Amino acid sequence: MRKYSTLLITLLIALPLAQAQTGTEAAHKQLIQQTINQIYNYEFEQAEANLQQLRTSQPHHPAAPMLSALNLYWKNFPMLPSKPAFGQYNAYLQQALDAAEQLMKQPQTRNEGIFFALSVHGYRAMTESDAGNTMGAIRESKKAFGFMKQGFKLKEQYPEFYLTSGLYNFYVEQYPEDHPMVKPVMWFFPDGDKELGLKQMEMAAQKGTFTRTEALYYLVFINQKYLSQSAKVLGYSRRLMETAPNNPLFMTRRAEVLLSCGKYAEAEPVVSRLLQQSDKLFLASAHIFEGIIQEKKYGNLEKAKACYQKALQLAPYNKKDAVQQAYTREFYALAYAGLGRIAAQEGQNEMARGYYKKSLSVGEYKSTIQEAKAYLSS
Repeated sequence: MRKYSTLLITLLIALPLAQAQTGTEAAHKQLIQQTINQIYNYEFEQAEANLQQLRTSQPHHPAAPMLSALNLYWKNFPMLPSKPAFGQYNAYLQQALDAAEQLMKQPQTRNEGIFFALSVHGYRAMTESDAGNTMGAIRESKKAFGFMKQGFKLKEQYPEFYLTSGLYNFYVEQYPEDHPMVKPVMWFFPDGDKELGLKQMEMAAQKGTFTRTEALYYLVFINQKYLSQSAKVLGYSRRLMETAPNNPLFMTRRAEVLLSCGKYAEAEPVVSRLLQQSDKLFLASAHIFEGIIQEKKYGNLEKAKACYQKALQLAPYNKKDAVQQAYTREFYALAYAGLGRIAAQEGQNEMARGYYKKSLSVGEYKSTIQEAKAYLSS
């Protein structure tokens, strides 16, 4: 799952940028930065035009195939083995890894090669996890870790490494808590530190150049899910949206944070844009958010109920759907909790209890779990 991956979507060019000396190198790095921004913002055709330039100017460098894989990933989000583009996506990753291995053979480009190899295995771990293959994700993460630990010592020199270190420190502790089945194979990984990990991600968001967007995303997600600190990440979610206003995943996180803080008026235009999405999971999430606004801003319980039910009908919750689990599971818990609140207000206590039990069975966020438990224990 993306939320657990060691992926650093833009780490792969951090070191080359820091070492750039000539005008040609600077122009090359600027082109890469522009391409990354276009990919995040769903400007795939524009990104492909830049990628053609990169393939021509540096045909043996990992940057072009790595970014080509990234472009395909977001264009087909989420990328799964069942999708027609997966073969080309995997081929790009292999091209990038082959080129990275060549870089690692030379002392002057060794660290750069390590960055790319780390990124390839991070992408593969993410894809395995999105497909529901937890053990495959662990296998690729082990490969990535061999390169990642070499970056732990480089944070001061290259701030981009704050994100790799932060993600590792947080999730090496959190992942086995969420997935007890993997504990027996986690002996391979040294202990982490969640608090330190969060601080390192904040450093990446402040000082990172190419990892800044990824750091912002994880800070928003982690604070929402595990710490219930929505107000703390209002600024992060705003910056995320400003970076890529057309990215539906970023829209979803922004709407979620605003609603958690009771900023319904600010959330409405974001939800309106999400309602225009064609992907069922994002669209279902938008209807759930719309239900929250109708319930809590306008007090229109009937319309709110209809929104929650429409979302559940549009994309019914399926615990075997790895993509749903990774990106929108918590929103279903919000829908069930909303239906529970409405049923309780209508005096249908048994129905309310049923909805809250469903919310509790799905919910992962601390705040949602607390609400469901409070009602069920009353």
